[in-house]
Amino acid sequence: MPPTEDKGGDDLKIILSKPPPDGYLPCDTIVGRIVRSRSILATEAIITLSLYGRTKTNIKIKGKYSRDSRQLVKIGPRAIFKGALHLAEGSNEPLSLPFAVGIPLEPSTCRTSRNCGVSLIPLDQEHPGHHLFPGTFASLEPALSERAMCFVEYYITAHLQSVSSRHSESCEAVHRIIMRHPPDTLLGQPKLKVFEARGHIQSHHLMPGKEHTKLSFRQHMQTFVESSKVPDFHFRIILKAPLAIQLDNPEPFQLTVEVRPQLDRTSDILQDQMPSVVVSDIQMVLKQNTVLIGEGIFGGSATHAYWELVELGLSHAFRQKKSPITISTASEDPSVNIGEPFGLTLHQHGLASNGRILIGGKDISPSSSLITLAARMRLDGR
Repeated sequence: MPPTEDKGGDDLKIILSKPPPDGYLPCDTIVGRIVRSRSILATEAIITLSLYGRTKTNIKIKGKYSRDSRQLVKIGPRAIFKGALHLAEGSNEPLSLPFAVGIPLEPSTCRTSRNCGVSLIPLDQEHPGHHLFPGTFASLEPALSERAMCFVEYYITAHLQSVSSRHSESCEAVHRIIMRHPPDTLLGQPKLKVFEARGHIQSHHLMPGKEHTKLSFRQHMQTFVESSKVPDFHFRIILKAPLAIQLDNPEPFQLTVEVRPQLDRTSDILQDQMPSVVVSDIQMVLKQNTVLIGEGIFGGSATHAYWELVELGLSHAFRQKKSPITISTASEDPSVNIGEPFGLTLHQHGLASNGRILIGGKDISPSSSLITLAARMRLDGR
């Protein structure tokens, strides 16, 4: 039960005209062309176009079984061309037929005879009697020992049926459509959650003016055995991250790093001139918790939950940044908002910095996932 794949070639293919980068919304119009490049001479031919949308859930876990499929939308088959068809061999101009198909406001049917408690079709909160199109989504249980998956997909098919004096021909083209979940009202800055950790740096390089001094063998040994003669800087790392991040919100979210020295544990020789700290890297990871739900074999529902970690690629932004992010631990406010210089926003295609999706990150599937943010930091003391 795999998701539908794109299909097309010289016999028949579908080309969309400027599809929106974030996907289509209900009531949008899909515009494109059906193209035939291979030569053909048919006395009678018909080319039809159809739009499909469906959800599928497949759970094959010990003690649980569900294979559920629901149709969201079906438009067509609609005749785009009917009549004689001729394309000479070696022609530089392929046959090209324009089309336009409108996406309805809501799913065409919500079968009341079926168990709505296991449907992936969300309700319209403002109009509970209506449903919304869920966004395109696909999820597969990462564990090899388990077999569970679900997907929400939309696609267009074009079908050519032709008849000539010698033979008949039938071919099909498929093009997947990305649907975006209807956007929510933009929210303000969310509340921040505070995470705290403790650390220390012990090095002769912490001494003022000796940041790049070559150490002697004796000094190396003192550092290795963590001798009390080696300057020791103790600090608390305080990370303030948002409790929730709204997808596609253009306003950058806050991610504040604060480094506060612990004076009672720091060496006396460093008390008058506290070292600065350079934030050299922050790794951001999303933990996606997915719950599959489907109709059971004997009625009721079957559910299965699993989670997956998704790397967002923030480390790449640090590597590309020319000037370092430095925190002066001696200042009254030894903190920096990482989200501000990078302009961090979260989208279904991943984490963006100043409007550009970061390299090394992965797509996320927000329509049916609960997203939890985790951050790991690496600090260099200078």
